[in-house]
Amino acid sequence: MKRSCWIFFFILFHLAPAYGGERITILFTSDLHSHLTGTGSESKPVGGVARLAQAIEEERKKRPNPCLIVDGGDFLMGTLFHTISREEAIELTLMKKMGYEAVAIGNHEFDLRPEGLASVLIRAKEKNALPVPLLANIRFDGHDPGDDALAALYRAEVVRPFVVLQKGGLRIGLFALMGVDAAEAAPFARPVRFTDPVATAHWLVKYLREVKRVDMVIGLFHGGLAEAESLARKVDRIDLIIAAHGHVRLITPIVAGGVPVVEAGSYGAYLGILDLEQVGSRFRLVGYRLRRIDESIEPMSAVEREIDAAKESVDRLFLESFGLSYGQVIAATPFDLIHRKGESNLGNLIADALLWYVNYHVYDPSDPASKVVFYIQSNGVIRDGLKKGLITIADAFRSLPLGIGKDGTIGYPIASCYLTASEIKKVLEIATSIAPMKGDDYFLAVSGLKFTYNPYRLPCDRVVGIWLDNRPLDYSSRNRRLYRVAANLYNAAFLQVVGSYSYHLLDIVPKDRFGKPLKEIIPIRLADGRELKEWLGFVAYLRSLSDTDGDGIPDVPERYRHVEGRAKAHPSLNPKVLICGSGLTSLAVFATVGILTMVIVYLAIKIGRIGYGRKDRERN
Repeated sequence: MKRSCWIFFFILFHLAPAYGGERITILFTSDLHSHLTGTGSESKPVGGVARLAQAIEEERKKRPNPCLIVDGGDFLMGTLFHTISREEAIELTLMKKMGYEAVAIGNHEFDLRPEGLASVLIRAKEKNALPVPLLANIRFDGHDPGDDALAALYRAEVVRPFVVLQKGGLRIGLFALMGVDAAEAAPFARPVRFTDPVATAHWLVKYLREVKRVDMVIGLFHGGLAEAESLARKVDRIDLIIAAHGHVRLITPIVAGGVPVVEAGSYGAYLGILDLEQVGSRFRLVGYRLRRIDESIEPMSAVEREIDAAKESVDRLFLESFGLSYGQVIAATPFDLIHRKGESNLGNLIADALLWYVNYHVYDPSDPASKVVFYIQSNGVIRDGLKKGLITIADAFRSLPLGIGKDGTIGYPIASCYLTASEIKKVLEIATSIAPMKGDDYFLAVSGLKFTYNPYRLPCDRVVGIWLDNRPLDYSSRNRRLYRVAANLYNAAFLQVVGSYSYHLLDIVPKDRFGKPLKEIIPIRLADGRELKEWLGFVAYLRSLSDTDGDGIPDVPERYRHVEGRAKAHPSLNPKVLICGSGLTSLAVFATVGILTMVIVYLAIKIGRIGYGRKDRERN
């Protein structure tokens, strides 16, 4: 008996370091995008920080070990609440009260420009409600004053490249990086720029391990899942990577280079829960799950009260000047308006709304050239669908919430320019060629025209037919007429640089009505000096719709129940279809391939004849 006890204690003593090390629970979210009230319907709500706060509290109480609560970035931009972020910093205020200790700065935090982001952080600090903001691979201009306020916060260590936190017996090094794809999607960050995230991670991990002597290194990576996996494989001695930006709901961790990579979706619909246990100098994954934040969770009443107060602030500080209010009903829809990949009924409705709105303000019937003939809207700017039922101001804004104007006011302004017919074709090639390579954010919802394309044709030459106002458009170089087009300022500016994404095959030169190239595309302004805003145009269009059921509320027309085929794919490998109507570049490629094919066939025949002749001589 005594011998058995000694064996038991010997085994327990030697196995304790392997199975009884320090434990830590990581609770994480990302891409909250100011979704304080969540999404879904009243009967089946999804997300909402009041429910999220309750779930965090419940998970913390379940565990005797310490918890670390972090966010992977893009906590701003997505609902009416971000319109008061510079004044109230409501998102960060609530996150601090919910227990968040650190937040990554994502690309959409820069939608308010560097000085706007600085205002949000300063306000949160003044309220003593600031989780540690992290971003390591950021560089400041030094000459342009546009980033001075944010640079000052770095010098004061309000914003940091990393932070070391003590959790129980563990020293945890936490850093955040902006990925390449996310950096490309942050045009308003200028003059700020972002350095290589992999190179930055190498020295950060080395510093945290060797100088700060941390036990664990966690990376918050705002750049998408693919880039996060690549980072895990290229950089040694990271224990965990929490990915963001891609809005991916990762049910099980991806292990890349021995490093778990996780992501918890978006809009607060899920809380990521990760339990780790120290085993020597490494950490073992004990448990992982995504907890859905839905009606099964009772909202935390204290947080709900803060959200209600924030709605009143939105009315007072933002909507009141437009004669609107947060919960004001403006229309109804008898079906869901869905935001999905490719053409959608919501995209068609929004594009139609904005074409109607811009012409309402700029078209003079006595001046035909003043009319905007088509409107483009990229899928990436459309952020949320509309559920069947009543549509409020908050709902409509949530569909088009992004951007900031030249004047610093919230919302993308509308801009217009003139293009030739061949340039209109190049615009549509963005949807057929750039979108498949770069993602659905680049797909274009259109109004005023329809087009067909063959996905088997060479990139940047896939459009095979365009109908403008239901009439075929001659998009050959012979047609030199100028057509007025419109888009939000972000999309319009992209037209000037899309050539660089396509080896200059899609070079587009926005022009004024007389054909003079525009150095800068500027927003359209109303008579009172305000910029013409997309979100207001969508609201105005919904309010202008007919009341078809007699309840006093405008109704979304039945024609939007389904997509209309404004962008139709006609796949064909027929050589005639592949070549007919091709541009000079495509024709040159086909000619080169044809010549090479003939040369190869000729050489094959020649070699065959030589071989046959040699065998014939050998037989003789």
